[in-house]
Amino acid sequence: WRGDENKRGAALLGAPRYTEYLNVKPLPCINCPIGCHRHIRFEYPDGTVLEGNGPEYETIGMMGSNLLVEDLGAVAKANDMANRLGIDTISCGAWIGFLMECWEYGWITPQDTGGLSLKWGDPDVLLALVEQIGTMTGMGGWFREGIRGAARHIGREAEKITVEVKNMDYPAHDPRAVYALGVNYAVGTRGACHERGNPQTSALGGYFPELGQDGPHDRQSPEYAAKTAVIHQDVSVLMNCMTICQFMMGGGGLTLTEIRTAYRYLTGKDVPVEELVKFGERAWQLQRIINVRDGLDRKDDTLPLKMTVPAMVGPRAGKTPTPHDRILDDYYELRGWDRNGIPTRERLESLGLGRFAAFLP
Repeated sequence: WRGDENKRGAALLGAPRYTEYLNVKPLPCINCPIGCHRHIRFEYPDGTVLEGNGPEYETIGMMGSNLLVEDLGAVAKANDMANRLGIDTISCGAWIGFLMECWEYGWITPQDTGGLSLKWGDPDVLLALVEQIGTMTGMGGWFREGIRGAARHIGREAEKITVEVKNMDYPAHDPRAVYALGVNYAVGTRGACHERGNPQTSALGGYFPELGQDGPHDRQSPEYAAKTAVIHQDVSVLMNCMTICQFMMGGGGLTLTEIRTAYRYLTGKDVPVEELVKFGERAWQLQRIINVRDGLDRKDDTLPLKMTVPAMVGPRAGKTPTPHDRILDDYYELRGWDRNGIPTRERLESLGLGRFAAFLP
């Protein structure tokens, strides 16, 4: 999260080299026109062959670019190891980068690492730490309570360099490129999730004319950040509730009008698009009520310190999703929450959720 550009890494990790180097073939779900999964077959110098699911975008971002690891074969192997160990490649890559940065600052030593030198870009370090994290051995045991637990264990200034919300690590989408992501992560029910709200797609022209959006707005403007986050969250939760893949609205070309038609065919109920999207809002409000019941409020809707530091070059130069408090205020107002992030009884009543106000302070 401290780098500005990595054109060499992008060329070595991304397409077309990715497709050619790993002998990639699309691996679609049944009847899917997109095929976002990848089947790979790669032979290593020692003659061993890796065949199966290949690393996807987040894995390449967090286990590749995030660590300055440019060895596609190593990233593919790390992905396979993580899959077999049952661990998330986003957090795993984030944790390894965190350890590398702590090593760089001298906050952890060879005594802590068992003699392993945690150098940026080292594929052997990547593979060693995936195994430790997956088995909770060595330094992997530091993460039993997530990255916050590891930061407390290391001490020094470690808590200031973490990039997380509610102890969930940021995925490979930067709010300094799309401001709506900053508030989307901050208010996320389970933390920094890019699949409960996909405002990053607004940078690629993703918008909803059925909801009155006349086109994509400036992705690096605080003026539109909160509204963009709200709309994408409601649509995202709606699609999750209906078990529709979110890629279908981008690469698949599915529209909210077509989802409305499908809903009518399935249920016999003709619901306007605006009312259909309110299903998503109701689910989001219920999730917030659970968070508030469990003690979460504005103090937990945070922006990591690194997200306030702009790039020096490239499209993020001089850009940060700040002032965060102002964007958060805008978001709370749109959601019908008070200044502390608590849903108001009035908004809940308007959505038919008034009975759940009993769970609020």
